Amino acid sequence: MKLNLIGGLIVGLFSNLVFYSLYFGGILRDETSGRILILSSAVHALVLILVLARHRSAYLPAAIPFAKLFGAGLFLSFVAGAIAALGSYIFTTQVDPTYLPWVVEMTSQELQKQNMPEAELNKILAGLPNRVTPASYAFQGLLSICFAGLLLSLVSSALLRMRGLVQQAKGLPPAA
Repeated sequence: MKLNLIGGLIVGLFSNLVFYSLYFGGILRDETSGRILILSSAVHALVLILVLARHRSAYLPAAIPFAKLFGAGLFLSFVAGAIAALGSYIFTTQVDPTYLPWVVEMTSQELQKQNMPEAELNKILAGLPNRVTPASYAFQGLLSICFAGLLLSLVSSALLRMRGLVQQAKGLPPAA
């Protein structure tokens, strides 16, 4: 549990660090900033795999149950998502309150480029500022990190579980 909490704190704080670095570096509103934010996902994957591998090695030579690995990965991701959501809420309310109106404007411009019926476009554009709020933005961040964590946990847990079962079946000494 402690390891999951520490891993989640590392991932969440790193996500905030990358986001705030992009902002203070002046490239957050640049089109290429999305590619840099992928770095946070890579760190999420790396930390999650290391934490799950550590859990697995604690169970050796027996194979750790899949549910324990999967649950540990989900908890780590939830903690990371909560930290990142808090950071984005603080960012959109205190650091740069003009960021979300800018997001609304960019989204509006992208929607206008699509070939939508005028009535449908106007309906979407009218409701957009009400749906893009600091709380909704933070919640979207929490959900996206938890969803990525769910997928990463599922794959990592299955692979680590299978590796443990294969080693156990072959009677091989466990690899850490």
